[in-house]
Amino acid sequence: MYGDCGALQDALQIFDQIHLRSNASWGAMIDACVEHGKVFDGLKLFRKMRSLSVEPSNATLVSILSAYAEQGDLVSGRAVHGHIVLSGLELNVTLGTSLVDMYSKSGATEIAMEVFSAMPVRTVASWNCLIHGMAINGHGARAKCLFEEMLHDGGVCPNEVTFLGILNACSHTGLLEDGVEYFSLMSKAYGIMPNIKHYGCMVALYGRAGRVEEAIEIIRTMPMKPDIGIWGALLGACRTHGSKELRELLAAQIMKIAPYDTCGYLLLSDAYALDRRWDDVVDVRKVMREMVIRKMPGFSSICS
Repeated sequence: MYGDCGALQDALQIFDQIHLRSNASWGAMIDACVEHGKVFDGLKLFRKMRSLSVEPSNATLVSILSAYAEQGDLVSGRAVHGHIVLSGLELNVTLGTSLVDMYSKSGATEIAMEVFSAMPVRTVASWNCLIHGMAINGHGARAKCLFEEMLHDGGVCPNEVTFLGILNACSHTGLLEDGVEYFSLMSKAYGIMPNIKHYGCMVALYGRAGRVEEAIEIIRTMPMKPDIGIWGALLGACRTHGSKELRELLAAQIMKIAPYDTCGYLLLSDAYALDRRWDDVVDVRKVMREMVIRKMPGFSSICS
């Protein structure tokens, strides 16, 4: 109960008071940590659980695979897969989909395909994980083939997540005509109204193709107000294909929407730098310092 409510300290206090912990007790605590962003704590509990020779349930394995997917920890994820095989556990929909998700997010798309092919039953979530995995790893053509196969299979109907995955794949690999067709297919064939993320994919798709005016038209006609993601996608296109005046206007718009976010300031600074306007670059950085805005440092999730 405490875990589901996000009260992790209370959940841990109760967990520590349990003298005889079953795999369900461990699983509930691990799932709560992973679900509420305490991934490292969840993984630490999982390692302790295994050191005590407690066999994890399917539900716990799903949570741990989700954690390894989040971390991109392919080695540990494969170890869990090995445990599943050696234990003779059934590759049901939930466990199979979690493996596909973990391998996809870790860049091992071939193994993700193998697991997907071995699954006796697949849901829309299974297809979504694989299509999204191909998209984020730059395999737009393969994502398109999977999407078409899913549509022709007939047993599974795409949802808004499916279309987000295929539009993202089209955007990253320049499949403009396919992206436009799929965007139209959403509402006409499946009655799914595009949300702001779908529109963001279309803005990026047109922008990367150098068709900035059409990207602007998408923003002008969409039924909701553009957010920072939409303006950022358009600004990214303008860095290559648009005018410098438009770049500055877009960066200013982002700063207006999210004044304490580094995104707009950094994009404006980059726009000035491209034009070699170094005094303006210095001014933007000065504003960031005065507002105590700092660029988030990069970090690596690779562990020894």
